[in-house]
Amino acid sequence: DQSLGGDPESFATRIESAHQIRLQEASQDQNRRPRRVQKSAKYEDLANLPSIVILCEKGRMGDTFPHSLRFLDLRLRSSSIYSTFIQEFGRVCRYPSLRSDPSGMFEFAIDLAAPMTQQRVEAILNETARDTARGSQEVTVGEKLAKHFSRDRSVAIQDHTGTVRFHANSMHELRSALLKAVDIPDHGGENASCAKETWKIRVYRDALPTVVMGV
Repeated sequence: DQSLGGDPESFATRIESAHQIRLQEASQDQNRRPRRVQKSAKYEDLANLPSIVILCEKGRMGDTFPHSLRFLDLRLRSSSIYSTFIQEFGRVCRYPSLRSDPSGMFEFAIDLAAPMTQQRVEAILNETARDTARGSQEVTVGEKLAKHFSRDRSVAIQDHTGTVRFHANSMHELRSALLKAVDIPDHGGENASCAKETWKIRVYRDALPTVVMGV
């Protein structure tokens, strides 16, 4: 289709190129255990390729869709049978990874002995951060996160142990999550000095998929 990018064969060519790259990477990995190499293209080869995939009774158990999958439309497949619904919904389940580079991870100090207020939340978001895309220009954490949200990225808020406490898909959700961060009994007294921790706001590497279902 010319409307999808000019050359009608360009899309198929891009899929084949992605598949060939995966085969080359597999052959170069000397530490990988010998196994049968998949000779045909897979759904994973569609990673970061703008496309619409329509499955007509061709979905199989165990099919892995790429992390760049943005939407799963189940309006024609929504079933009243719970097990069937779980099988369809499972296509968007994956192990998302979090960024650890300076542009995708921000640390902030939190005092669990004091209530989290709107002023404290704004102070966290107004801290300065380096923007490597602008020649290390200083911007606020809130400005950088707003840019990630505009690109459909989500963030996770981790405590000092690395446990994910909250998720956020917008600045509004992030502010609400930070206001709920201090939701533990008052430490006070001798434990007050131990109540200060360093938490992190980390951006997901890929946009989390949205599931569209019928009502």
